[in-house]
Amino acid sequence: MRRNAVVMVMTIAVFAPVGVIVSAVPAAADEIGCATPQQYPNCMAANQPIVAVASSPSSGFLQYAVTATGAVYSDNQVWAGMNGRPLSAPIVGVATVTPPSSEAHPYWLAAADGGVFAFPGSISFPGGGFFGSMGGKRLNAAIVGIAATPDAGGYWLVAADGGVFSFGDAPFFGSMGGTNLNSPIVGIAARPDGKGYWLVAADGGVFSFGDAPFFGSMGGMHMNAPVVGIATTGDGGGYVLAGADGGIFYFGDASFAGSAQGVVNAPVIGVTVTTSFDYVCCPLVPLSSGSTASVTTSSGVSVTPNS
Repeated sequence: MRRNAVVMVMTIAVFAPVGVIVSAVPAAADEIGCATPQQYPNCMAANQPIVAVASSPSSGFLQYAVTATGAVYSDNQVWAGMNGRPLSAPIVGVATVTPPSSEAHPYWLAAADGGVFAFPGSISFPGGGFFGSMGGKRLNAAIVGIAATPDAGGYWLVAADGGVFSFGDAPFFGSMGGTNLNSPIVGIAARPDGKGYWLVAADGGVFSFGDAPFFGSMGGMHMNAPVVGIATTGDGGGYVLAGADGGIFYFGDASFAGSAQGVVNAPVIGVTVTTSFDYVCCPLVPLSSGSTASVTTSSGVSVTPNS
């Protein structure tokens, strides 16, 4: 059932020529692209346009990029994804959490009709399962994004009209459903502790729910291109918005590190934030509170601006 509330104050599918996925590439036009797997270990060829991207909000341990047909790319691998299975509606979102172990990398795909597809990543990992969906149910607007709880025990779906749908152990904190919006909602980001979430609209408006603080927005400001996604910093003390033209907007403790405008070779479809982590042992431990924002284009190129 849909539940709506109003609180005052991940990902538009934009198609473009096919390219590659590259992580941590400086924002310089002559450095975009895939050199060699040895130089950029997260480089791979994508044979369809990318429509959504996600990384775990408190680590960025893995970045997942997904196509409308559900093909999933991550860390120089083609992951299971939908594996060619037929879909009633295109995939529009992907969500993941900080992996509980080196073997388990759970993620979820969301379709425009509200369908959810769960990939636990390990048979020994109890989380990351299917907790329900809006598939087959009447929606006032298409689903545009998904975010997961930190324990992988639930997730939220968000629709273009601001409706939020919670499943599993994901609490419902409110939504913009039933409210007149200046622009459609295009993304959702959850606090790393799961105690709140933010919605972002195409005009840059941000709406906060639960314990998710409002740090500002681009609503009411002139923008050269619509906003396409939102990502939170590792401590939940800020967030980053991305425009389709590569513009990056920083709020809260998200340190300004530049923009990808004039650098990206295709429309941006999403943004992720990576926090430095110690990968030596278990659990993964942050090395610092610093976070780095990266935007991903529909051609599969991920660009991290220079600080």
